[in-house]
Amino acid sequence: AAPELSVTILDATNDRALLQCEVQGTSPKPKVEWQDSAGNILSAEEPEVSERRGRYDIILQTTVTKTDRYRCVATQEDISHQIYAEIFVHISGSCFGWVFAGWTALAAVCGLVVGGISCCAVTKCCCTQNAQR
Repeated sequence: AAPELSVTILDATNDRALLQCEVQGTSPKPKVEWQDSAGNILSAEEPEVSERRGRYDIILQTTVTKTDRYRCVATQEDISHQIYAEIFVHISGSCFGWVFAGWTALAAVCGLVVGGISCCAVTKCCCTQNAQR
């Protein structure tokens, strides 16, 4: 069966983002990896693999620290099949950054709020800044 693939941003701050790739219900077991836009394979956590009745579910996470388009690739070499999903992450190094998830236009801009705390609920990115009173 062809893999079902999804990518999400689990956590984001002003200088990094934790990305998750989830592959469900596949057979045969695919090789799953994260790549940057240049095709370089990224280091990632050890994949979480579960198997039930010959079908595999795999979760692979990586942390990125620069603006780029990232791709999760699932390859089933036995049947010459490959699929991927992409996610674009913009890391600005400040609280005023944008984070775009997949092809969905989910974006949030952290702005200065009275009291000096701003929070982007959509991306779970919380930032603090000193407000001058």
